[in-house]
Amino acid sequence: MKNAYTVRTAIRRIRKYKPTTPEEFARIGVPLSRHVEAGAFREVMKARDLPLVLKFPLWNGSVDGYRYGKCHSTTEVKRIKRLNKFPFMRKYLPKIYYHDRKSGMLVMRWYDNFEDSEDAYFSLGKMAAEMIYRLTGIKLIDIHDDNTRTPDPHCEYSRTVLIDIGY
Repeated sequence: MKNAYTVRTAIRRIRKYKPTTPEEFARIGVPLSRHVEAGAFREVMKARDLPLVLKFPLWNGSVDGYRYGKCHSTTEVKRIKRLNKFPFMRKYLPKIYYHDRKSGMLVMRWYDNFEDSEDAYFSLGKMAAEMIYRLTGIKLIDIHDDNTRTPDPHCEYSRTVLIDIGY
């Protein structure tokens, strides 16, 4: 089949044929270009020449592992849908084009990484400031790495403390 040149065509084919492997995606004209990453439950690949990312449940030889991957995708979709009910959250959520509960396949819009960690911290600070404003009505505009600390630097899951919120 000829390659899809638009997201719309690719999604239409994915919905029609319900592919579950990279080979099946290539067969329907949505070839995958590269492996992006793999987590504990899923493998992530990018579609060639399209802004799409595909998340496959990992088959590590264990039915339970595969089942967890499918559950992980379903839980992610449910949370995104619940958060999407809040209009101010929508700009922070990924666009989901396709999800198949049976196979655990998830197709989302591709988003680039930040150029460096400083940009990521700045962006997270802006998001945190908006959340604080929405919850409390208090505006903060200066949340970034220089104005945050932790009470326990040796604890991996320590909380963040805002030490300078003058602006």
